[in-house]
Amino acid sequence: MSYKVSFYKQNGYFFFVLLLSFIVSSGFMMESDTERSDRQKRKRIIKTAQKYIGTKYRTGGKTPRGFDCSGFSSYVFSKNNIKLGANSSSQSLQGHPVKIKDLQPGDLIFFGSKKRINHVGIVTKQSRKELRMIHASSSRGIIEEDITNSSYWQKRIVGGRRVI
Repeated sequence: MSYKVSFYKQNGYFFFVLLLSFIVSSGFMMESDTERSDRQKRKRIIKTAQKYIGTKYRTGGKTPRGFDCSGFSSYVFSKNNIKLGANSSSQSLQGHPVKIKDLQPGDLIFFGSKKRINHVGIVTKQSRKELRMIHASSSRGIIEEDITNSSYWQKRIVGGRRVI
């Protein structure tokens, strides 16, 4: 009987080490409450933003009757209890800087020049193959688009910020 108990203990230990090894090597980790909360906030922000696809563009617009880029991002985030500045330049100073390759859905992406930020979008998807954002286009209103291969957007990217 003691042999079996010892055998099971050894197997139990081996199984634990094997499981721990799998968890570490696969990158599988338990999600913390904070990470889960952030992930849910990101999903809500994207869902809120997507409700307004097709809304017309309006210079200085900050409501569903018409949005400009910063009015749109500010409105979407306010619906999710996050206060953003009134213009893209002030929004570009909020939160924490994030490298373009590290952007996540719900992060802000900024465009312009080194001297002046003049556009903001909300990242909806980031992968090795695509970078999607939802934003207020002056010619098409609120749209979601992949900017990965857009020479127009790529040469104007200034940076990203995480405010969640």
